[in-house]
Amino acid sequence: MMSMKKKIKNILEFIKVLLSSNISGIMDLLVYTIIIFISGNSKDFLIITFATIIARIISTIINFVINKYWAFQSKGSTKREAFLFGLLFIIKMMLSALFVWLISKFIFINSTIIKIVVDCLLFFFSYIVQKTIIFRKKVLGEVI
Repeated sequence: MMSMKKKIKNILEFIKVLLSSNISGIMDLLVYTIIIFISGNSKDFLIITFATIIARIISTIINFVINKYWAFQSKGSTKREAFLFGLLFIIKMMLSALFVWLISKFIFINSTIIKIVVDCLLFFFSYIVQKTIIFRKKVLGEVI
């Protein structure tokens, strides 16, 4: 049975990851908006794509750093964790697009609403992967 102290620690860790996700989401929108504003053209596909990619890269780096050093307080290999975090980022992006597309084919709701629900569910998937694989705590004597 898990002790009360361990339960509280897990809840606080989850809240930190949730806050980190929100901070990086805000940064994503902020960087995107600044690039679009500076370009002076919010309708051009290439500018929107460029702004999206740059904003997502910056927000992902911010999310990784906050999660590694604050939320999970990991002492593991940064190179290994960054690689796995990047892989998770790509998998989440592909799953998000796939599930939004699939669901929108069967449920006639605005795809933005579907994306919000899908991405919220993917947050839980991401949290579990980060906790159990990317930033997992070493067991005594284990080599990661």
